[in-house]
Amino acid sequence: MKYLILLFILVCSSVPIFSKPELYMNEEIGLKTDTIFPSEYEKYVSIYNIGNDDLVISAIYASCGCTTFTISKDTIPPNDSAALFVKINLSTASGDKQNHVYLTSNDTKSPKTDVLINVFVYRDLLSKPQKLPSFSNVETGSIITYNIVLLNSSKQDIEIQNPESADNSSFEVVSLLPLDKIIPKKSSREYEIKIKLSPKKLILSKMIIRTNSKSVPKLEYSVMVRCKK
Repeated sequence: MKYLILLFILVCSSVPIFSKPELYMNEEIGLKTDTIFPSEYEKYVSIYNIGNDDLVISAIYASCGCTTFTISKDTIPPNDSAALFVKINLSTASGDKQNHVYLTSNDTKSPKTDVLINVFVYRDLLSKPQKLPSFSNVETGSIITYNIVLLNSSKQDIEIQNPESADNSSFEVVSLLPLDKIIPKKSSREYEIKIKLSPKKLILSKMIIRTNSKSVPKLEYSVMVRCKK
């Protein structure tokens, strides 16, 4: 009988009574801020299972629609890891940005994990407004005027080129005033841009201003005009 009891104890001691997964990430995540130019930002985050049972990632979602993600595997065995790939579209952003990716798992201690990604988007050329106003009930073939202010925050002069139409069948750029395309360092300049619409009833296109700025090589503006029927 005592041998059966001893065998039972040995079997029980070899099997973890409290099997549970435990999610772990590098502590530097969320503390470090990456500085980038306006672009699509990509980051890999390692997700570790330091528990003694399979870690199952049941859901992943982000705080912003600008963020996409994939994970190499959603079931992570003990003492193993998975790679979380995060891509954030920061092409129109500037300054400090915080993005969250949330993981839901069977980790009973922390069933919801917040992957915090801090980014500073450096942009030495800003446009005000960032978006052009839309127009409606306009005569086809009309000339429309936009006014923008470009702010140069860098220590060097920035030169812009004449605005371009991304689709010449929608509109053409008539003029840019003033003619001086140099924006001195640490200053701003206001511009008046005139475009001539095509005979289309609906104009959906982009206007592009190219620059010699390293962080903002071009400015893009959506052009939306509904013409009279």
